[in-house]
Amino acid sequence: MTAATQKAQDGPSIGSDGRVHSVQCLDGPVTAMPQSVVEMERMAEGYFSYVGRRLFHVVRARPEGSRISFRLFPLTLLEFERSRIEVTPDEAFITYLIEGGLLSAAADPAGSLTISVTPRSEETVRLCLEVSGYRPRLTEPMSGILYSRLQLPIHVWLGEGFVRWASAHEWGFGQRQE
Repeated sequence: MTAATQKAQDGPSIGSDGRVHSVQCLDGPVTAMPQSVVEMERMAEGYFSYVGRRLFHVVRARPEGSRISFRLFPLTLLEFERSRIEVTPDEAFITYLIEGGLLSAAADPAGSLTISVTPRSEETVRLCLEVSGYRPRLTEPMSGILYSRLQLPIHVWLGEGFVRWASAHEWGFGQRQE
């Protein structure tokens, strides 16, 4: 992380209903602001690909149209459906609904994953990865401790790692910043 790059994070929390909220952010150069829907789609593809690499390709992202799933061999761990994508001068984001999978307790939807880029100043933008309203199976009674010690740290580790990776690798699009 360079001196010009600043990290921000909304620590993960688990609500009384068992739903998780977690945000990892990193500031970078304003030239990284997406200019098109295609650039935001590339950012999302970069995230799903990043997760597979960080998990040694044991867990793989499998795209199927507007859907994408994380799979462990034949098992679907999480399934996502792209629900909204928008690019304006003030913000760019892509949101996927979490539609189910073995790690999800609910499927209607079980929360969302949003990747967003927003201007912070004339020189910087903020890239964020947010998991919101996700209800993991491991927060069911008697397994909340398992979730907080196993799955939740992985969410944070992957989120923080992705925003650092995206910053170091052209934010997933555009020209590399020196």
